[in-house]
Amino acid sequence: MEANSLVTEPSKTTTIESKASLALTQAKNLLVRTDQDRVDAGELLKAVKGLAKEVKQDREEERLAARKLLDVITSGRNRHLRPLEQAEEIIKQKVLAYEEEEERKRREEEERINAKLQQEEEDRKIADRIWTFLRHLWSKSLFLGPSISKPLAK
Repeated sequence: MEANSLVTEPSKTTTIESKASLALTQAKNLLVRTDQDRVDAGELLKAVKGLAKEVKQDREEERLAARKLLDVITSGRNRHLRPLEQAEEIIKQKVLAYEEEEERKRREEEERINAKLQQEEEDRKIADRIWTFLRHLWSKSLFLGPSISKPLAK
């Protein structure tokens, strides 16, 4: 059989599968080198499109039934999923609210500790200035009390 020969009218006993396989083989073996080859290619293309239409029509009823069944299944699934999705969202919101509250408390505690540390640092600086002043007075013999030494750190 020549590569460009077309079998556009297979026997009625040939299955759609074998028709599709034959069309694919013919397309692969197709050589378009002349005007007649181009015409033959056009005829093969028509035959392929016709077969595709036949396959679609042949399976359309089954496809529609399957689609309807899928819609029923999806609807039933969604009916059960919606409350679960809502529950998930509620849980996530409550966990987030808790985490935000805990973060707020942590920041407050951090601010309280920082304020305490800052106050302690300011108190230490004031105490250092007082001790420095008292040592200055002592060195000038302006203070007539017993010898002063800085107390040990707490």
